[in-house]
Amino acid sequence: MAGDGGGDRLEWLDGLRGLAALAVALFWHYVHFVDPHQDSSLTIASAPGAGLPGIGALYRHGYLAVDLFFLLSGLVFHHVYAARIAAGRIGFGTFLALRLTRLYPAHLAGFGATAVLIALAGGLGVTGPGGAAGFLGNLVLVNDGTAFNHPSWSLTVEMALYGLFFLAMRTGGPALAPPVMILAGIWIFLKTDLFILTGFARGLIGFFLAVGAAEAVRCLRSGARPSPVLLVGLAATLPFCWWIKTFAFDLVALAGIGAIAALAPLRRLAGAAPLRGLGAISLAVYMVHLPIQLVLIWLWQGIGSVPPADRVWFWALYAGSVL
Repeated sequence: MAGDGGGDRLEWLDGLRGLAALAVALFWHYVHFVDPHQDSSLTIASAPGAGLPGIGALYRHGYLAVDLFFLLSGLVFHHVYAARIAAGRIGFGTFLALRLTRLYPAHLAGFGATAVLIALAGGLGVTGPGGAAGFLGNLVLVNDGTAFNHPSWSLTVEMALYGLFFLAMRTGGPALAPPVMILAGIWIFLKTDLFILTGFARGLIGFFLAVGAAEAVRCLRSGARPSPVLLVGLAATLPFCWWIKTFAFDLVALAGIGAIAALAPLRRLAGAAPLRGLGAISLAVYMVHLPIQLVLIWLWQGIGSVPPADRVWFWALYAGSVL
């Protein structure tokens, strides 16, 4: 996670982002190789290691890693940008340029590769074309998760969060904005079952929960008094977050990140070179894993078969190709 123009780099968070990318790419989305996505009698229960407690949980609940992305983004943005934006030391144009140059190249590579594969071989049971409107929308990083490189829906949410973060820091600041944004996310989540909107709600809650928690910790460490509005707002969201599994994960993950931040041995472990390297390629892993799945499915269809997704060697082939 680069500091992108200011502040210290939180290297110990890089490995967490890398592990989250692997959880989605190599486990949660492994389901794309099996029924109901392909003409196959296999199920995710037959995937390599699915019967093991830890591995099985990644296959079943790996989608929660996306919520970890939102949490990590909120922490880093508070660390790098909150004070600078609130003080007017960085303009929106500069801020937007920093974010687009970070996200857009990887998005464009994944989108372009997926679009070419769909044009050559069709949707292959995993994803498909979205017509001219879908193509143009994806081209400008607006993806509702229904076509082309659908993992980029979370980048669409991230870009919306970045704009709201800038506006929130310029108006309410880190002490007042998080409760408002979290409550807005709760309201959206309760009012819709549309995938992209529930995803946006997940982003609002996770991102600004992290921003609010980071601001409270900053106040405590500096000896300043945390805003009562911030503390009451965060406390008011806890029952809801614990009630919904996705947001209960946010709370547990945030507590785990806090433990790593507080304990030097854990920080050193999380910031070890292999994990930092994994963090450096995390966005690429997230953006290219679906095109690679399409290639493997296309190759096996070419020989009149389906991917042997229940074999360890096939999982290793896929994982190695992604990495």
